[in-house]
Amino acid sequence: MSDDYEIDDELSCPKCQHSPLHYRDCTNFCDDGFFDESEDDPINFFPGESERRCDECKGTGVEWWCPNCGENLSGRLKECGIDRDEDAE
Repeated sequence: MSDDYEIDDELSCPKCQHSPLHYRDCTNFCDDGFFDESEDDPINFFPGESERRCDECKGTGVEWWCPNCGENLSGRLKECGIDRDEDAE
């Protein structure tokens, strides 16, 4: 993993309770969590016509993970009981 990340010491991992969690802008070159299908298939899609969710950040534009156990929390913060607006980071 890249060393280019932020630390959030207000949150802990729901799996191992480690704090702090790490996060960064998605490194999958998505546009705020989505890919425009026209970039991959310009013949069948017009720009903005269809979007595909990024598998890396789960459509949030931000990757979250626990540095202790490696749990990928991207797109799962609310599901894990963590009330954090992922897009605001």
